Amino acid sequence: MEKITISRSFSQKIKIGDFLTADFFASAQAETSPTEKDKVSQELFDFVKKEVEESIDEYKKGKKIAWSPEEQENWNKNSQLRDINATLGI
Repeated sequence: MEKITISRSFSQKIKIGDFLTADFFASAQAETSPTEKDKVSQELFDFVKKEVEESIDEYKKGKKIAWSPEEQENWNKNSQLRDINATLGI
């Protein structure tokens, strides 16, 4: 039986200060049959949208969002680069 892969994503920005936003993003994919593609696509979309909304709720509550050590390290490096770019006016 033929299988297809469906990918869905959802992102949302929230304003957290003057000229400052927090970006939230989720993505998921699944393999399904062509006859089930519409159902699976909607289920994936509902899932990723809920993930983003829950992350935003956690962020707004001030709770720490769980990151792996690698994700935290990447965030720190990117934050340093943003600070350098801002200082240089890039």
